[in-house]
Amino acid sequence: MPGMNGWELARRAEEGRPGLRVIVLSGYAPEELPDLDGHANRKYPRLDKPAPIKDIARLVRNLLDSPVS
Repeated sequence: MPGMNGWELARRAEEGRPGLRVIVLSGYAPEELPDLDGHANRKYPRLDKPAPIKDIARLVRNLLDSPVS
């Protein structure tokens, strides 16, 4: 994404829509990901590419079933 990375996109999306649930899907190793605000890598659930569809479905279901924070 030109001009921003996924963490920044998630942060901005949450600002505009509090309670938005975000899943990060990345091809990078966790230690290679930027940590914009000191906890971004732990704030959002993360899956590594290629993620099996059953793992994506399970994570989406868990997020939808969890209370909005």
